[in-house]
Amino acid sequence: MITSRKSLKKQKPTRRRGALVVEMAFVLPILVTVIFACLEFSRMNMIRNTAKNAAYKAARKAIVPGATAAGAQTEATNLMHSIGVNDSTVTIIPPVITSGTMTVTVNIQTNLSGNLFFAPMFLKNKSITTTCTLNREDY
Repeated sequence: MITSRKSLKKQKPTRRRGALVVEMAFVLPILVTVIFACLEFSRMNMIRNTAKNAAYKAARKAIVPGATAAGAQTEATNLMHSIGVNDSTVTIIPPVITSGTMTVTVNIQTNLSGNLFFAPMFLKNKSITTTCTLNREDY
């Protein structure tokens, strides 16, 4: 097919000149909201996984002979602080670990409102609670 040079030249602008701006005005807020939601849920998932890991490590520290509940609580608190979570509540059951203690339970509760990257839009008034129970090791 042979075309003339005239048809290859720039054509006159059409009436769709502002269509891109209008489409962007509709799509951009939705795109930004989805990106912020992804970041917020990623942070929530990181807090949840770290809380599970901290509960396990604290329980693991508490089940060995000679361990104390204070040492386990410090272990869990330090792990939560490592990702910037400052207001988690760590509870060790029983509060005093003796040679007769059979199991140790570590509960960690974290409020998400103060620990997310942005103002909590999607996870308002939500908290994460994780528990780990391990049998004590006696040699």
